Amino acid sequence: MSTQRSTPRLSRQSILDAATELFARGGFHGTSIADISKKLGVTKGALYYHFEGGKDEIFETALAATDTEVLAAMHAAVADAPDARSALRGAMVAKLATYRVLRDRYQVEREMVEELAATISTQKRVFRVQEQQLYAELLNRGAEAGLFRHFECVDEVARAIQTIVLTLEVSELSSDATEEKPTALFDTLFDVLFRGIETCP
Repeated sequence: MSTQRSTPRLSRQSILDAATELFARGGFHGTSIADISKKLGVTKGALYYHFEGGKDEIFETALAATDTEVLAAMHAAVADAPDARSALRGAMVAKLATYRVLRDRYQVEREMVEELAATISTQKRVFRVQEQQLYAELLNRGAEAGLFRHFECVDEVARAIQTIVLTLEVSELSSDATEEKPTALFDTLFDVLFRGIETCP
């Protein structure tokens, strides 16, 4: 009686897993739909059956999954914080720590971090809006508690914080640091953000 070896069933998740590994090592521009199909041992047509938008849709879907994980970690940190100041810092630390976990999980090459960050920055991501809303909410909460100043354009302040943190994250993730806690550079950002650089009159 002969037996046939069954091949793994192709699914959206198996495609995402394979593509994420390739994106992590070769970047978005260095990874083609042919690379993904070769890794999975399927035709390019099989990939388009699951993702009509091809590589762009695969990348965006994989990114959305990581965004969900990062945002959940940020909200968990906020929920555990005793006040708005701790919550804001905790959200930033949780974001960086989760990105480090993802970087190591998918073995993202250090030189790929900046390239991927540049590609991701061009995406219209729901995560960016949700992150900014979280920062704005914490700024308002802190202002009501007398911890932060009242800002007329709190959304602009939230966006500025988001931009500064993103720049620092790329630097942190490009380094060889493996510790989960933020480095001295990250702590300096918190100090400047919360205390400012001007002396009180």
